[in-house]
Amino acid sequence: MAVTKGRNPLLENISATDRMVDLHTGADSNAASSAVAEIARQRNMTRKQRKEAERQRNRTRLVIDVDPNIKKIVEHLANMKPTVPVSDLCEFILIMGLRTMDEEKTDLAWARRATRSMRFDATLANPPIPNSFLELAGLPKNEETPSLGHP
Repeated sequence: MAVTKGRNPLLENISATDRMVDLHTGADSNAASSAVAEIARQRNMTRKQRKEAERQRNRTRLVIDVDPNIKKIVEHLANMKPTVPVSDLCEFILIMGLRTMDEEKTDLAWARRATRSMRFDATLANPPIPNSFLELAGLPKNEETPSLGHP
C-alpha cells in the first residue's frame, strides 16, 4: 500500500458512525483539530498580533439590560465632540456613580422592591432620568413622577 505524504490511510477509514458515537456520548471530535488549528494560526501571527489576541481574550465584558432612553442618552453623549467610545463613557458614569454612593453612604434599601423572581431577592426601583439629559438626547421630558420614598 502506497502512502502519500500528508495522508494517513488509517484515519481515512473513520466513518460517520464514529462521529455519531461522539455526538451521542457528547465527545467533541473536533476539539483536537481545533486546538491544532489554533496553534497553527498563532504560528502565522507576529508577536504583536499574538499579544493583541491575548489582550482581546482577557478583556472583561459586561452585558446589561438598560432602559432604551438611557442607551440613547449614552450614545448621544459619546458622539458629542470630541467623541469617545461608549464603553469608556459607561465606565466613567459607573465610577462617578460609585463615588457618589460612597460619599453619600447610599443605602439601596429604599429602592428595593419585592420580586417574584426565583433568581433574585429584589429589584430596584430606579429614579427618573433627569430631564436635562432627556432634552439633550431629544427625548420627551418626564412627567411628575411619584416619590420613590428616598429620604
